[in-house]
Amino acid sequence: MKQREYLQNPFKPTGIELKEYMTSDSETITIDPNTGELYSMKKLPKNKKVLHDSKIYIKLFQDKSDVLMNLPYQSMRIFFYICSRVRPMRDYVFLNKDDITAVLGNMSEPTFRLGINGLIEANIVARKMGSSIEYWLNPDIMFNGSRLKLIENHKMI
Repeated sequence: MKQREYLQNPFKPTGIELKEYMTSDSETITIDPNTGELYSMKKLPKNKKVLHDSKIYIKLFQDKSDVLMNLPYQSMRIFFYICSRVRPMRDYVFLNKDDITAVLGNMSEPTFRLGINGLIEANIVARKMGSSIEYWLNPDIMFNGSRLKLIENHKMI
């Protein structure tokens, strides 16, 4: 079965809403002179410390967990490989059989194809046009970073 290839990521994040709010006295509205965008800025005390998590992470969205639970075994193994390789703010991943088997152990070509096809059929990944190893990730299932920034960068809204 021939699979569709996409020039742009066919998966669009859902559940992102535009909200309006009133600022408090300690907040000010600032306009970016380059883009005209409005930003709310909160004044922080000079001695305030902000925590930062330096560990690499991915987000898995609970409302799509049934999709993951129903993946075939080969697809699940490749999915966990993807989880270990996805980079911050990227909505694509490289899935090269040799790289995957170096991590997961020996995998025949039919088994590899079965795993990839299962991910495509579950709408977890989609083939990127013009590449045999590059796949779009569905940001409604998993993402590493802010989906809000992804939408802004790709001008999806």
